[in-house]
Amino acid sequence: MTNYVWSLPGGWSGSSTSNSIVATADATPGTITVTPSNACGTGPSQTLAVAISTIPAQPSAISGATTMCEGTTQMYDVTNDASATGYTWTMPAGWSGTSVTNSITATAGASGGMITVTADNACGSSPAQSIAVTVDPLPAMPSVIAGNDTVCGASSQTYSISPIAGATSYTWSIPGTWTGSSAIETITLNTDASSGTIMVHGSNACGNGPDEQLSITVQSAPSQPVLISADSIVCDGSMANISIVNDPQASSYTWTLPASWTGSSTTANMSAIAAGSGGVITVTENNSCGTSTSLVINAVVNPLPAVTVSSFGIVCDNDAPFALTGGAPAGGIYSGTGVTGGTTFDPSVSGAGMFNLTYVFTDANSCSNSASDSIQVDLCTGVAAAGNIDDVKVYPNPFSDQTVLYIGQSIELKGTEIRVFDMLGKEVMVISGIHSYQVTIERKDLRDGMYFYRLINDSKEISTGKLIIE
Repeated sequence: MTNYVWSLPGGWSGSSTSNSIVATADATPGTITVTPSNACGTGPSQTLAVAISTIPAQPSAISGATTMCEGTTQMYDVTNDASATGYTWTMPAGWSGTSVTNSITATAGASGGMITVTADNACGSSPAQSIAVTVDPLPAMPSVIAGNDTVCGASSQTYSISPIAGATSYTWSIPGTWTGSSAIETITLNTDASSGTIMVHGSNACGNGPDEQLSITVQSAPSQPVLISADSIVCDGSMANISIVNDPQASSYTWTLPASWTGSSTTANMSAIAAGSGGVITVTENNSCGTSTSLVINAVVNPLPAVTVSSFGIVCDNDAPFALTGGAPAGGIYSGTGVTGGTTFDPSVSGAGMFNLTYVFTDANSCSNSASDSIQVDLCTGVAAAGNIDDVKVYPNPFSDQTVLYIGQSIELKGTEIRVFDMLGKEVMVISGIHSYQVTIERKDLRDGMYFYRLINDSKEISTGKLIIE
């Protein structure tokens, strides 16, 4: 064969002289014929009957529910098309379900949208058919439950949430033996001694939404305080310390003290100054549920011993150590500059000057009290000056804080005193009981300026002079 002649159905296009042809069909079916030939003539023809297939038509309207509850399933379908070899379904976002037939079982998601389907065959896909669907969602998670999470037993408590969109009713769950009910977003409950959990969810025709919950602790009034330690026997004016066990159920503590005592506290520890007589100390624990039974502590206050001390007077710095007497009751000890061993004063240790000595006595109850007086130590070493030992001299003069008046040693000291006057003749100081030839004159409260002294013995003036303070 050297040539082929092809014949196509009317309306088709394509040409060839070989043993194959590319033909473009139109809507007309028919017969394709091919006849071979060569130089000797034409051979017999071969034929092929060809049918025409078309793209499927748009599917029929989709049947099925147009409103669904979230999470439920529904079947959707269209009329089966004989020309279709399969179907393509698309679902709204969040929905599930697959099919290649003319029906599909779909599970609704949280929101609606469009369900679409096309019929398919080898020639292509039909125009899409669609149906709009809406979803009634389940109620959302409730807001945080508002109300007390720590409550008192046998109290009335109210709890609430914000309204939930789409909810038609509310379901509350409460601790086992509490009482109260509600189908709305607020509930009032009567508590008992049981702690537990409150839960709530919204409901509608589609079902129940998720639960919100709140854990509740039931609290009672505190129990009676438990004593750790207490200074229940104290001395007048001393500090008394009391401690009780710190109760985590207590938010504060209330203390009462005997009359005349001072101190305050709202904690488990009290420090108070005892005064006057003893009495009763009480403490209670408090919280929002009430007040405990009082803890009672009996307190005893021992009085301080009455202490006195005699005046020490004036001594010389070269006097021998001497016993300190005149403190009462007997048995106390002295302290201060120049005191040795608690009972002896040594002028050689103190040196010249004015010193304060304190006598402390402690009684059988370990209560201590004290009394004080001053001792004047005059410089008596090397009193005699060149010349007449009966001269009276003041050195230093002028002075700032103190000066020393030196008395001649031939003068009898018994009954001797020094009187100091200001410029107007007003007496501003008297020093008596002199038994040393060196007398320290303290400035004390005198202002700067000139003053006059008179040395008097047995009411007779022995010497006068000026004192200058600057």
